[in-house]
Amino acid sequence: MKFAKNAKNKGIEIVIIGVKGEASEELKELADKWYELKIGEFGKFLKILKNEKVTQMAFAGGIRRINLFGNVKIDAKGLLILAKAKTIRDDVILRVIANEVEKSGIKVLSPTVLLKDCVAKQGLITNRDFTQEELNDVKFGWNVAKEIGKFDIGQGVVVADGLVVAVEAVEGTDNMILRAGKLIQKSANSPKGVLVKLVKPQQDLRLDLPTVGPKTIESMKEAKLSALAIEAQKTVIIDPITFQKMANEAKIAVRVFNKDEI
Repeated sequence: MKFAKNAKNKGIEIVIIGVKGEASEELKELADKWYELKIGEFGKFLKILKNEKVTQMAFAGGIRRINLFGNVKIDAKGLLILAKAKTIRDDVILRVIANEVEKSGIKVLSPTVLLKDCVAKQGLITNRDFTQEELNDVKFGWNVAKEIGKFDIGQGVVVADGLVVAVEAVEGTDNMILRAGKLIQKSANSPKGVLVKLVKPQQDLRLDLPTVGPKTIESMKEAKLSALAIEAQKTVIIDPITFQKMANEAKIAVRVFNKDEI
């Protein structure tokens, strides 16, 4: 939403191709041209870009990975893309799609070009800093998150008292946080959990950057997690002012780390 609003404010003509069941209806009001496609309609996707004479595009927002399973019909172009990818892992598929787009003469940009105020910068975001125990969990969780990222499993991990409580998979970050909270609250000493969410080591930084926002804080509060660690210049914070305010009210520590700090 913020990406589209910023583009509109700059006078850029906006063609939005939304994924059915995933794209917000509010985006329609911002679009000069609006299209909605089902997952798997890659041929139609490329045809729209060509017909609309698009010269630059960005992948913004996300698709719930769980929706990639089930009744998904893939068109002929999609089957060719899958054949090139040789996997259904989203990280690889997105790179192949981006390459196909660029072959047609369209430059694929990172959404951060219009979200500079939302890109996480190094330092403490909240009033409360990490305790030493939380910092220890971050250091451990950082290494775990990078390892699971290598296999395109997910971007997030929850650690409590030096133990991995939950790893993000197809359910997405918010559901993983809530699952971790249930496990932690069953523990005898109810340790505080720390969320670490990082870019995958092999990730194309134009595609699927780690994103946190008010919903993340809301989920962490419900799960009674106490701290969040994210990576500088490689994470998008949705609505940073509201995000910071909610984190401070919930006494959740949020720090943006450079990799050389860990």
